[in-house]
Amino acid sequence: LYWHRFGSLSNALREAGFDVPQRGERRDRALRQGASLAGRLGRLPTFTDWKRARARTPGLLSEWQVYRLFADGRGGGGWTAFRSTLGDRIKLPGG
Repeated sequence: LYWHRFGSLSNALREAGFDVPQRGERRDRALRQGASLAGRLGRLPTFTDWKRARARTPGLLSEWQVYRLFADGRGGGGWTAFRSTLGDRIKLPGG
């Protein structure tokens, strides 16, 4: 029913007054969180690094959320795209 009326669950939640971030905002959040994790690790995080960090930090996006945010929709590697984008944005020590 909500799909027919609002077009998506996100639109329905926005209409109900919830703050639902847009895809670009979620991507920026993933990159900020990734930069923070990379700073602690001293390198770009792997999928497994992210999973371990999330076990300790529940507010972190899940590794699968990050993957889907950066996947190209044709089965392209979301994690590879995330790491590439993150690497372009941050400067790690010794790099």
